[in-house]
Amino acid sequence: MQKRSSPSRVRSILTAAVAGVVAFSSSVRADLDLTPTASNNADGSNATALSGRVITLGAAQNDTALIDFTATASSIRTDTTINIASGATVPVNTGIQWIGKLNIATAGGYKFFTNSDDGSRLFIDGVLVLNNDGPKGVATAPGNGTPNFLSLGTGLHDIRVDYDNGGGNSAMILSWQGQTAGLDAPTTFEAVGAGAINPLRQAESNSTAGASNAVIQGGGIGDPLAVTGTFNLNLHGTAYTQVQFGNGSFDTGSVLNIAADNGAAVPVSGRGVRLAGNITLGSGTSGTVTLNSNADVYFDGVASDGGNAMTLTKLGSGRLVLDQTSAANTLGATTTIDVQSGNLTLVGSSASGNNPAGSARIQLNGGNLVLDTKVGGVTYGNAITLLQNATIQDVATHRPQHSPAISQWRRAGR
Repeated sequence: MQKRSSPSRVRSILTAAVAGVVAFSSSVRADLDLTPTASNNADGSNATALSGRVITLGAAQNDTALIDFTATASSIRTDTTINIASGATVPVNTGIQWIGKLNIATAGGYKFFTNSDDGSRLFIDGVLVLNNDGPKGVATAPGNGTPNFLSLGTGLHDIRVDYDNGGGNSAMILSWQGQTAGLDAPTTFEAVGAGAINPLRQAESNSTAGASNAVIQGGGIGDPLAVTGTFNLNLHGTAYTQVQFGNGSFDTGSVLNIAADNGAAVPVSGRGVRLAGNITLGSGTSGTVTLNSNADVYFDGVASDGGNAMTLTKLGSGRLVLDQTSAANTLGATTTIDVQSGNLTLVGSSASGNNPAGSARIQLNGGNLVLDTKVGGVTYGNAITLLQNATIQDVATHRPQHSPAISQWRRAGR
């Protein structure tokens, strides 16, 4: 469910109702204010749980980074806590991915632990915060923890747990602790969800075909989003983690500003906007498209520049995540992704071989690059230009032989 603000808060919202397209005219500066609300009971079962998808593997993997969790699951499950004690509970050669939301009532520092037999990884708000991958038995409780306490604000946060049992016994326990007294977790560790108030919430959708935390704007995969001028998308509140639109088209010269706040004009991190359909950069002529967002933006569909030399300028603290690999992305070698702040995250796949950034050049001009994978080791052949100091991070796996590679480096002026 989503609520739109009263007309007094919206300067101009131009909607082509018949086509179902949210379109923003270049002749007027337009604003769209949304207060998205996630469901707490997405599939009709217990709301205070995480949604899991079970993947049956053909052979032992031991590393969750080698499992294609986008594949069709053999079954789904819900767990009020992830507290699988050591034993034979999970069959060998099985992977499980849980996703959902973590509801924080009291802001503060939280530390997370996984104790797994075999591999496990933990993502909060789409970012890998704990890598406990690889073959192993259970450790002394509570297991391996995040390097530091994570500062989490009030409201919902995305949570994702990847787990693999490569052989023998199984175990998977997710625990947490608070940095100080009075937080949602005790100062001594306990399983997440084992306390008096369970902070876990199910995914918005969960099936053998896939799972998502996104609140869909409109019907189907979401209303198409057509930006032809300067447009401000304002997301209010903390009762959601992601909003999903359908196709996205950005005219040459257009600017999309996305601001997420807590409903009281205070910016919040960890929110996301997904474009689930095809994404087109440019309107028939070469030029620049600007994306300025403190929310994460996901290009989940096929990305194309229409054969034109385009520059996608990324501003703002939010991540730009390109993760579509099921089909070829037609961003040509004359198109540049100019990362001026925040992170560009590429999520590839060895199963398909399609580069989520196509052949586009990547320009690190104040921002950073993160390389990830849905499954296996991935090689990225994109040319990179470094205009300022930058970090290139590989979060795909802890094993170097699976690390992605960049085939060409170019430093400006050399």
